[in-house]
Amino acid sequence: YMATRWWQERHPGPLIGGGNEDSGVDPSILLIWMFGWISLQVLFIGQTMMTMRLLQTEQQLENILSNLEDSI
Repeated sequence: YMATRWWQERHPGPLIGGGNEDSGVDPSILLIWMFGWISLQVLFIGQTMMTMRLLQTEQQLENILSNLEDSI
């Protein structure tokens, strides 16, 4: 990012956050980025919930096996 400021003759100007009016992100691209970010958050939350459920199930299975061994 800073290379565009330090070596302006070799690099194009900043495209995002350059300080002028036309350096922003096109709204359609921003919408796609936001959709992707939200999708990843949903994926991570779902993965975390599945992992927690798996750990709960493993703990329940260990308790059942322990009770079964104690009764034998």
